[in-house]
Amino acid sequence: MDAQVLYVKQRLQNYLERIAALSQAATPPGTNAANGWFREYMVNDGVIVQCGQAPTLPLSGEAQQLYGIYSFFYGNVERAFRDNGNHSASAIHGQVLWPGIAGMLGEVAAVIGSIVQLMTGGDQAKEQAKENLANSIKALVEKVNGSGYVWGGAHANGWISVYARDAGNWTIAQLDSVGFPAGKASDAGKVADVLRQICLQIAALPTEHHSPWLRPEWQIKFQAICEAGAMTLRSYA
Repeated sequence: MDAQVLYVKQRLQNYLERIAALSQAATPPGTNAANGWFREYMVNDGVIVQCGQAPTLPLSGEAQQLYGIYSFFYGNVERAFRDNGNHSASAIHGQVLWPGIAGMLGEVAAVIGSIVQLMTGGDQAKEQAKENLANSIKALVEKVNGSGYVWGGAHANGWISVYARDAGNWTIAQLDSVGFPAGKASDAGKVADVLRQICLQIAALPTEHHSPWLRPEWQIKFQAICEAGAMTLRSYA
């Protein structure tokens, strides 16, 4: 893969890996809320901030175009978290209680599979990667589902889901307008296809029933998307 494209690929990969790590460090505290600390980390984490800085390598051609789209994606995802502050749990105590989240595992597996299919390598390697990540997410879902409802503290804002949906759709539009249609046969096109699939999955995350708190399903699926995207990009060399 071209060195300049590899640089852009690595910056996107680093960003996705860091998002997943921050979500893992602040998992949903219960079955009715995403973690407010995850939102705070996404706004203030030093590594996240570095991921949005200007490239340190001179870029040209498709690599430069691809970096511009990455920057657009980064900026709009960060806006989703920055512009939507946490909600105090005490302000809405007594909200309708939400059901458990164990039933979401099939949906998560489908999300993972849609991204991992873009990995390099044979079907066996892809299936193994999908299984490993699905098992990891399954353990997280079981942990959260066993936590019950939580009322104390501050929980992530439900509007994050809407802003993130828009970030996904807008980035796909950018890919199309700048000249990266799906399946473009170039090194940059391969990375663009992974970003496109990531954005398709983010845009498909439900935006309903996140009022006023962001539900844990959203955070878990968002984490799975980022982990699957980073895993797929790691297979590119």
